[in-house]
Amino acid sequence: MKAISIRPPWPYCIFHLGKDIENRDMKFKHRGPLIIHSSKTWDRLGYLYIKRNMGIDIPDMEHHTFGRLEGIVEVTDCVGASDSKWFFGKYGLVLSDPREFEEKPIYRGMPGLFQVPDEIIKLITFRK
Repeated sequence: MKAISIRPPWPYCIFHLGKDIENRDMKFKHRGPLIIHSSKTWDRLGYLYIKRNMGIDIPDMEHHTFGRLEGIVEVTDCVGASDSKWFFGKYGLVLSDPREFEEKPIYRGMPGLFQVPDEIIKLITFRK
């Protein structure tokens, strides 16, 4: 299954705060299920933006996971404009049906879309 690496705290926003757009600098053709991977790098400016500009109280860095497979979303489109409060990129992957994993396996992410083997996917359960 395809995956994309996103710097924390953004995966938290997808699975806990209704973030329905993933901003990117380029168009993506991928549609359908997509695993969200939390990268090993904290987005400090993104964290401050969420707290200050969006007025959302979000957990600090110590309460996030890094370098792990977080969950699955459905990508329904890639747009150049959106009314979503989460859109501020050149392009945005439109996300729906976020399903967070119960256990979040450690996994090495890569730039762009990357493949997660089926053997790993079969071991994953979803949070209820």
